Amino acid sequence: MSVVEALLESSEQDTNLLIGNDNKGDNFDVPRDIDFLFKTNDAQKAETVCGFINDNNYANARVEHVGNDYQILAVVAMQSNQHIICSVSGLMTCIGKLFDVEYDGWGCVLQNT
Repeated sequence: MSVVEALLESSEQDTNLLIGNDNKGDNFDVPRDIDFLFKTNDAQKAETVCGFINDNNYANARVEHVGNDYQILAVVAMQSNQHIICSVSGLMTCIGKLFDVEYDGWGCVLQNT
């Protein structure tokens, strides 16, 4: 899949998730920690991606060992308005493609205030 195709797919998934969150009463203007998840079975790639994200201050990232695989959890405190979340998720999509790791999307605790 090309970078453009990955970005289009990611944007569609992000928008669908936001629609679902809106239906549950989420207030997108309230900042919260948003988790962006990457997956790989290569420990070195996991450390490289984590270091890249942290070194460039894109998020606060850490590597988690899960069974035989590795996850990179990147956390950003931010609002979840569509233009913001799609921009950051797009960056994470590009990082996944750049380092050949799976970007598995984002999640957060809804803010119903």
